Amino acid sequence: MDHPLMPPPRKLKRPRESRFSAITVCGFAVFAIWGIGQIFKDAYWSTGLCFYIPTLVICGFLFLFCLYYLLLGSRLAFLFALLLIPPAFSLAFVENRFLPRNAPAPAPQALRLAHWNVLYAKFGVSGVLRQLAAEHADIVVITDVPRGMSLRVVQQHMGAAFQGTIKGGMAVFCRGSVTPGEILTPKGPLTVVRAVCRLNDTELSIFAVNMKSSIWIPRNRYLKELMRLMINHQPDFVVGDMNAPRRSAALNPLPAGYRHAFDLAGSGWGYTWPEPRPLYAIDQCLVNSTIEVLDYRIRATHLSFHRMQVLDFNSIRITGRSAAAQSSVDSPDGASQR
Repeated sequence: MDHPLMPPPRKLKRPRESRFSAITVCGFAVFAIWGIGQIFKDAYWSTGLCFYIPTLVICGFLFLFCLYYLLLGSRLAFLFALLLIPPAFSLAFVENRFLPRNAPAPAPQALRLAHWNVLYAKFGVSGVLRQLAAEHADIVVITDVPRGMSLRVVQQHMGAAFQGTIKGGMAVFCRGSVTPGEILTPKGPLTVVRAVCRLNDTELSIFAVNMKSSIWIPRNRYLKELMRLMINHQPDFVVGDMNAPRRSAALNPLPAGYRHAFDLAGSGWGYTWPEPRPLYAIDQCLVNSTIEVLDYRIRATHLSFHRMQVLDFNSIRITGRSAAAQSSVDSPDGASQR
């Protein structure tokens, strides 16, 4: 029996409600951060920090919030399930392509380009070159070229027909001739090397691109400079480690006539870094309208933290002797000679 002069016992407030609301706020904050990144992308350095958070990580957090409230029997589980839909859709159908594509048409005259950031071949130059030789590529673009890689070493592994140029930490080799590399950018976070490859009657202009990986670099500024160079020089290929996602603000939309090779012919897991479970599509291959893309693949190699890009294509541009032959066919004299 309680004493008549004693106050009734006070009920202790359970901290569950405050903890419950704090977790809810955290869940909404995760979705808000993802939304800000998708709207503004990396147009600003601050929004870029939101944009660079992997969508798979966002999906994982939202799934855990959904599971937490489901176990509590709360209606918030349904709300977080709804919030999970947009990033999950982006993961499956925007950033990656899990719908099957039609097999590429047979093209006996097709050419092949391979790009790979080999990270200075920490596992050995010979292993890297053997992997590249197995692709039977006609053009090879290498980022972060190791010291032991020279034209003579490349020819030993890939054939004497290969010629190339090494400039600005990048290399361009082809089964033909290559002009000396020309660095188009001043010393800074972005390096763009221009080279022209000649394979039989086909002449192809290539931008080899490398962007430093520091999070403090305002990538949008330097990618805009790359877009300006593309407009001025109109290369057939822009390929390299841009250290910026495929959907970055400066890369969407691209200058007139250019497309992402992955959007044209890619499928599957579209991320290239870091191996063995890549979460970012930072290695890019952009093609001009002079290129007909037949197939685009991302190869897992386990010899670098970057995956390899492999592109099969036809060149629509007619150059060199083929142009002269075409003009003779089209002329009346050429018709009479046949």
